[in-house]
Amino acid sequence: MSAVWASPCGRFWLDVYRSGDEARFAPRADMAEAWTAEGRRLPEGPKWTLCDKRQLRVLGIGGLEAEGAAASLGWFLSADLSARQWLAALDAVRDRLAWAQRHAVRRVHVLTAGDRPGAARMMGRVGFRLTGQEGGDAVMTRELH
Repeated sequence: MSAVWASPCGRFWLDVYRSGDEARFAPRADMAEAWTAEGRRLPEGPKWTLCDKRQLRVLGIGGLEAEGAAASLGWFLSADLSARQWLAALDAVRDRLAWAQRHAVRRVHVLTAGDRPGAARMMGRVGFRLTGQEGGDAVMTRELH
């Protein structure tokens, strides 16, 4: 694998998504349900695979799906992660936001599950702010300058 990002400790890394990476982990139950409802289709656009070097396993896949000329919808499909793995995922999000900014993306939106307030708090740690509601989910936005 050729990492596009690695955590400071070297344990976690992101690689460019390869077809079939989604078969290399079991998504968390709530994410698997939503993904199945969407036809088990990954969104279009750039995608990356988050890996744990110590456990030699895929933790999840995330990416950016274009929403117009300068906006994207950020998404993440993951296994059931430990707190340490979520922190690594947040560091990877920071890196991918910088990548998006270098590629002329000016705004990124994410949805966080309404029944998981910790997800909204985590996204707040990387600069997303609550901008609305969609169903029972929080819509959060990060402006990139």
